[in-house]
Amino acid sequence: MSKIHGFIQLMRVPNDIVIGLAVIVGEVMGVGTLPNPNIVLLGFLSGFFTCASIMVLNDVFDIDIDKINAPSRPLPSGLVSISSATIFSIFLFIIGAFTSVLLSTLNLIIVVIFWLLGVLYNWRLKKTGFLGNVVVSLSVAIPFFYGAVAIGRGMDLLVLLFSSMAFLTNLGREIIKGIMDVKGDLEGGVMTIAVKYGASTAYYLSTFLILIAVSISPIPIILNIVNVFLYTPLVVLTDIFLLYAVFKARTKEHKNLYESKKLILYGMFIGILAFMFGVITL
Repeated sequence: MSKIHGFIQLMRVPNDIVIGLAVIVGEVMGVGTLPNPNIVLLGFLSGFFTCASIMVLNDVFDIDIDKINAPSRPLPSGLVSISSATIFSIFLFIIGAFTSVLLSTLNLIIVVIFWLLGVLYNWRLKKTGFLGNVVVSLSVAIPFFYGAVAIGRGMDLLVLLFSSMAFLTNLGREIIKGIMDVKGDLEGGVMTIAVKYGASTAYYLSTFLILIAVSISPIPIILNIVNVFLYTPLVVLTDIFLLYAVFKARTKEHKNLYESKKLILYGMFIGILAFMFGVITL
């Protein structure tokens, strides 16, 4: 049972759920309500399992760093072997690819491209620091477009705004994670903003990015392109979480940085709900 828990832990399920919900939001944008249940389910599953596959690979490639930063993780602790984790990641990707092709060929192409980009990130790009952070954040933003494609719609203003907020927020979160992991990143040669320019510079940059995301959040209300009564309370709550996370990280202490990272993830989850309910037609 503990080994099963280890595999689940490798998947980082909360992150996968956020990606799956983002796909559903992209689908809802096109029709103003939930589309066909089959499309909703396939969209969520393809996003969920593709993200989970990349999350598992992240731990496979990061095992040496995690021996320093997170020795209790399933791989450095020996709970799950590297070979088992690799096979598990491929299995998850196959599920993600299979469910995506049931949506459309273009959806499959997007999944394959971003999965390969995820592999490239874990293999090479992570050590570049900021460029790697950008790649991860693009992968968080693309599910809105992916969902829109699933119902035959491409990029428009609303998709662009939501994607931008997700991109900037996650980029800020990635930089905060870099502050938290400086010791291991130094050992592993990962040149994050915190490693190259110091924790203070990384904190101010992450704060700047998250504040831009917060400042974008009222634009859909101003342009009257969302359901104001459903979107506003949820997006305000999202902004509160994000602003508190920035405030929490100001000390740059490991405990507070860890809590800040979690707060941003919770804020992103609420933000996904804000996006979803905001595009529902009254």
